[in-house]
Amino acid sequence: FRKFDYIFIDEIQDFDNLYLGILKGLCKKNNYFFVGDIGQKIYERSHDLERMGLITEKISLPKTYKMHRTPKYIAELATRFILKDPYMKSEFKLSGYEEDFIFSNTLENAATVNYSNNIQEDLIEKIKLMLSSHYTENDIMIINSEKKIQTTENNLKISGIRYSLGHSDNNLTLVDFMNVKGLEKEVIIIFGIEDLYERSQNDDIFEDEEEKVKKEGFSRRKIYVALTRSLENLIVYYTDRNNRFIKELMEINDNILKRRQR
Repeated sequence: FRKFDYIFIDEIQDFDNLYLGILKGLCKKNNYFFVGDIGQKIYERSHDLERMGLITEKISLPKTYKMHRTPKYIAELATRFILKDPYMKSEFKLSGYEEDFIFSNTLENAATVNYSNNIQEDLIEKIKLMLSSHYTENDIMIINSEKKIQTTENNLKISGIRYSLGHSDNNLTLVDFMNVKGLEKEVIIIFGIEDLYERSQNDDIFEDEEEKVKKEGFSRRKIYVALTRSLENLIVYYTDRNNRFIKELMEINDNILKRRQR
């Protein structure tokens, strides 16, 4: 293996000690720089930098919710959504984050949250409309639940829309919530949020409450990551108005839209 003088690691929250042990063998000296975002931790992994002998100096930077990629109103929706959960908010504070919102992208597009009684049909119609304007397949990414991937894939195929499962530089990108990390597109279309774990949907009275909170927080993180993939536009479709996540998204987005209108 080639050895390097310096190693820069992004998304350090997604690394575990095994990965870091491998990296130690790739660096000539202990010259590492780590950055990450606790809000985008969606994998069940953990690490101990000190135990691995990788920390010699800690640098404290001002903690802010600063987003450069996502249009400001969509970024605000995502941030306020993840902080709606008191457990998530507490975890952020323990990690040193402050509620000092800085949304650097000045594009004033806001999210569209639409009810649909036939999402697949509305989805294809919406995509065809966008393709008839200035967008191409490469500008669009669909994020939905694992349960709905196959049906969505079949409908795209029938409609003649060029797509790829996973990231594509030429076709429409189709992914589930777990495989969206690191991706971005001009237009993001999300549906299937109702399929993610949410405490009120679970009728197992014997399941540990702490485990329920953990699983629901995991769902919230996945939605947060999906919301922040947009470079221009975000469209969310839903079928269940009573779903906890949907209700929160609609409430936050309605407040943003009213403020933007004023």
